Amino acid sequence: MADRERLLGFLEGTGVTILPEPQVLLTATPKVPGLDGRKMSKSYGNTIGLREEPDQVVQKLRAMKTDPARVRRTDPGDPEKCPVWDLHKIYSDDSTRKWVNEGCRSAGIGCLECKQPLIDRIVEEIGGMRRRAQEFEDNRNWCAGSSPRAPTRRARSRARPWTKSGAPCICAPTDSAAPEHT
Repeated sequence: MADRERLLGFLEGTGVTILPEPQVLLTATPKVPGLDGRKMSKSYGNTIGLREEPDQVVQKLRAMKTDPARVRRTDPGDPEKCPVWDLHKIYSDDSTRKWVNEGCRSAGIGCLECKQPLIDRIVEEIGGMRRRAQEFEDNRNWCAGSSPRAPTRRARSRARPWTKSGAPCICAPTDSAAPEHT
C-alpha cells in the first residue's frame, strides 16, 4: 500500500477515508500588515504593541506609509496599494470601507482622514486589552495561594513523603510506598 493511500486511509479499494488529508485553514487576513507595509514583525520594528499608550498608537498610525501614488491631497489613490487599506479590511465595518474606497479613489479624502476611523477603532480595541492587563498587574496574586510560588510549594510538600531527604523525585512511587492523600 502506498504512503498516500495509508494517509488517506483507503482500505482494499473501498474508498473509505479514515484519516482525511489536512486542508489549509486561513483567516481572511493571514498576516497583519505592519506600519511600513511589510508583515507586522517586532524584528522589522513596525508593530503596534497591545499594551501601548493610546498616544503612541495614534502617533504610529498617523505616520504610517500610504499609497505611494498619492503625493498630493488632490491625487487619486488606489486603496489596494495602500497598507492602511489592509488594516481597514481587518478593523473597519463595510460602510467605513466603502467611504474610504470611494474617497481615496476620487481624492475626496486625505490620507489622515482615511486613517482617523482606523485609529479610533484600534485605540478602542487596544484599550480593552490594556484594561484587562491592568487588572492582572493590580492583582498579581490572582492564582490560588498567597504567591505565584504557592502551587509549587504545595506540590513539593505532597511529594516529600516519597523522597528521603525532600529532594526532587523523578520516579513514581510504587503502590505500597504511596502515602494516603488528604
